[in-house]
Amino acid sequence: MQSGHFIGGRGNSILFEETNVHPQDYICNIRKHGNQLAYYRFMVKKYGEKEVKRLERLSKKPRSFTIEDLEGIIKKYTAT
Repeated sequence: MQSGHFIGGRGNSILFEETNVHPQDYICNIRKHGNQLAYYRFMVKKYGEKEVKRLERLSKKPRSFTIEDLEGIIKKYTAT
């Protein structure tokens, strides 16, 4: 399994948005370039059109992460 991003991009504010990332197999994520139509349908069914639009808006806003931001993210995902 791989981390499939609904809206790709490494330099924007949705990089760590949990609703933007879901497990995808290699075929869908790499060879089918995210399998966008199926992913879109999944997103609308799971979260609704409102969340899809929110992610689209958010993806257009640049964001810089501070050291503290990144340390907080690391702590969140490594906490046991």
